[in-house]
Amino acid sequence: MWQRLQRAFRRGGRASPHLASQTDFLTAISPQLRTPLNDIIGYAEYIHHTATEPMIRFPAQIIFESGNQLLGLVNAWLDWSQLEAGQVVSAPTQFALSEWLLETLVQHRAQASALDVRLVPQPHANLPPSVFLDRIHLSKVMHQLLNNAIKFSREGGEVKVVIEYRAPFHSLIFSVQDAGVGIPLDKHSSVFQRFWQSEDYIRAPYTGAGLGLALAKKWVEFMGGEMGFNSSPNVGSIFFFSLPLPDEKERKV
Repeated sequence: MWQRLQRAFRRGGRASPHLASQTDFLTAISPQLRTPLNDIIGYAEYIHHTATEPMIRFPAQIIFESGNQLLGLVNAWLDWSQLEAGQVVSAPTQFALSEWLLETLVQHRAQASALDVRLVPQPHANLPPSVFLDRIHLSKVMHQLLNNAIKFSREGGEVKVVIEYRAPFHSLIFSVQDAGVGIPLDKHSSVFQRFWQSEDYIRAPYTGAGLGLALAKKWVEFMGGEMGFNSSPNVGSIFFFSLPLPDEKERKV
């Protein structure tokens, strides 16, 4: 099934005269997919938490996890298609960076706890009290990096999130570091390609569609930044990205 979906998306994902039609189709069909998926996920979660019999709780958990995976794929396809078609609008807002970081980590607390992974925020002391950035798309990038870092961490490990302000460039550097399975050097050039997964990752619990990192990089570039990484097998990975901070003139435009 995944292979058929990936081939279909590759054919439609490249820039083409039919790209707008593809995006319009995905935009129209996504609510019809999301609504029943959210119902399935919600009821599966309810059954899992209220049922007392293991033979009921276990399949409810499987339905919940599978539904979330499918919903994530639908959202990723729609995001990618809209980016490719130039239909995404930036919406910067003023917000406190330290509060945003804590809120973001809280949303991953359950995932980290289930794998006995500790989340460690490390904002530098020189951060500005507030920033003017596209909070929605910044959160999408960070959620993807945190999801990967937690998923590929070893039990009992930790994931560090560092935010640093570079005064000379008036920019922020975000990095997410894990001590997990790492990525072989000969695979580094493929990491940000769509549907890429190292052979070592294509097994439970690392299965996925392989869109996350490619999409995260596109979001960073959309916000005017750059993304990179360092990784070694059995050592772990550091994914980092930079974002320029607008000056007063740019905020008023």
